[in-house]
Amino acid sequence: MAVGISTFSNFIGELRDASSEHDSLSLIDWGVNRLLDHLEVDAAWCGWAEIAPDEVVVHCSSASNLPQDYSSFWETISAEDLLARAILRRPASVATYARRGRLQTDGMVALADRYHLTRMATAMEQRPPGRTAFFLSVYRGGGHAPDWMAEETEFLACGVDHLAAAARTRQRGALEAVSDRDGVDLLTDESGRAFIGGAALSSAFADLWPEARGDVLPAPLKSAARLSGRTVFGDLGLVVDVKPLAGQRFSGLSSMSVRRAGALDCLTARELQIAREIARGATHKLVARDLGISPATARNHIQSIYRKTGVDNRVALARMVLAGG
Repeated sequence: MAVGISTFSNFIGELRDASSEHDSLSLIDWGVNRLLDHLEVDAAWCGWAEIAPDEVVVHCSSASNLPQDYSSFWETISAEDLLARAILRRPASVATYARRGRLQTDGMVALADRYHLTRMATAMEQRPPGRTAFFLSVYRGGGHAPDWMAEETEFLACGVDHLAAAARTRQRGALEAVSDRDGVDLLTDESGRAFIGGAALSSAFADLWPEARGDVLPAPLKSAARLSGRTVFGDLGLVVDVKPLAGQRFSGLSSMSVRRAGALDCLTARELQIAREIARGATHKLVARDLGISPATARNHIQSIYRKTGVDNRVALARMVLAGG
């Protein structure tokens, strides 16, 4: 199949439409499958990696049409990966390898022969140092697998860049859909590394972490990444919500939203429940009856709510609750 300018233009159009229908991870899954269809390959490996001074470090990956042990076996030969060496020398280029080519290492031969891979090509998203970048490796097998044409490697490189950019844009829009407060939506793993959203985090919260660089989360967010649900950091004035993403191509990832805490975020769950009752017009006696507590306890909760939110009457509290959704 030819992959000229018209094919690439069609892919960009499809990517634009798909961006409105998928979340960031589903969009990557869709995009990888479309790229594989266009390139007519037998298998693929994709994920996020970082270009370190003398190696390419893969942090999260997923293989298509390959055995489950592919990633772990690659780790054993990563120091001899000729594709990784080529990416280190020229990060903006597409690295290619042929099993019967002149340049070989024992590791590359072992990888190719173990998984019956004849020709390989790898493209990596262009990102600043210290940032994790999306990569896609595609493979052809069989004794008569055709070599990579220049149009195919160009298509692979441009497709990877556009797909990664679309996923980042889609992830940024996720928080806007559920909150009108300033914040950042990230894609993270349990180790506290951001695969999408790290740059936005450094920019949005530079007052809290002025030295933050790269995609390794600050210590408080690293601890939150290991949890599920909401964490309120009162000393930082932040609310962090973490939702594990199950059933995706990549395992062990979570969506993390980080935003500035509002006045209502400092309330306990019971206080927030009472604040909502008051916003509906309930008196402290009705609150006490509905929640099964004494009127005096209800009054104490209401006074605590006023103190924490900085308001001193029901009307102001009701406006605050309604404004906060």
